[in-house]
Amino acid sequence: MLMKLINFQLGLRTLAVAKKQLTREELDKFTKKLNKTRRLVKDREEKMRELYKSIETNLYILGATGVEDQLQHGVQDTLIALSRAGIRIWVLTGDKVETAVNVAIACGLLLPSSVQMKITNFKSGHDLKEHLLNVE
Repeated sequence: MLMKLINFQLGLRTLAVAKKQLTREELDKFTKKLNKTRRLVKDREEKMRELYKSIETNLYILGATGVEDQLQHGVQDTLIALSRAGIRIWVLTGDKVETAVNVAIACGLLLPSSVQMKITNFKSGHDLKEHLLNVE
């Protein structure tokens, strides 16, 4: 936990390496559930998260590290030029919201003091549309 706190404060992505010893029976049972869950059409992502959460318990931590995500050369200048030209820029990501905000700040898209609108966790396009129509 201390490593995660230190890496977060430094703006690093924390990676943990852990292991868990499974019996052949446990592995076979998990693999069977995994293959079945991967074929689901409805609620697949949610069921996959639940399945992984069920197996990722009582892990033995082997180590942790912090990785700095570097922006490509010229990204900040390009985004500033686009913004000055009146082009609106949106950050769309499958990453954690905190990571997206940190990247947006690092590339000059946001200032730490900027007003942020975070649109997250919508189950359908209809729900998202309803939310956006009601934003003031």
